[in-house]
Amino acid sequence: PYVLEFTYENQIFYIINVHFKCCNNDGNEKFRRYEASNYLNAYINNNYPNDNVIIMGDFNGNIDETVNIIQTHDVFESFLGSSYVFADENIYLGDSESWSYPSYNSHIDHIVITDEIYNSTLIEYSTSTVLVEDLYDGGFSEYNEYISDHRPVLINLNLEPN
Repeated sequence: PYVLEFTYENQIFYIINVHFKCCNNDGNEKFRRYEASNYLNAYINNNYPNDNVIIMGDFNGNIDETVNIIQTHDVFESFLGSSYVFADENIYLGDSESWSYPSYNSHIDHIVITDEIYNSTLIEYSTSTVLVEDLYDGGFSEYNEYISDHRPVLINLNLEPN
């Protein structure tokens, strides 16, 4: 994944862009996403243990997706603990008309933030999906043909000066 570091209002942030495995011929894509989540969690714990981290991108799975490995696990359980929150959970739990992947009527593009962000008294956040079909004369099919089959998911961070 790509990592971007930036400073805003004297606070350092790290954005990690991901694109998890969609599918393959042997059907183990959920397990691969589960392992990728665990590796990414370990990477963050080792390199950014007390930092403002935002993980965003195409996770290729719903927040509550499960995989069976001797027992059932949440694919993204590494990000379901107290150290992280799916900032876009409101979109996933909301009206499917706002989901990020309308071609398959699912919400698989996510924004995960660390507790340093969601527990901060200096940071407020909100998320939304850009309904790109409203921006093109040909609607979503035109956007899909020329740009992407996914809608952008945005996070807005309101920071009080530190």
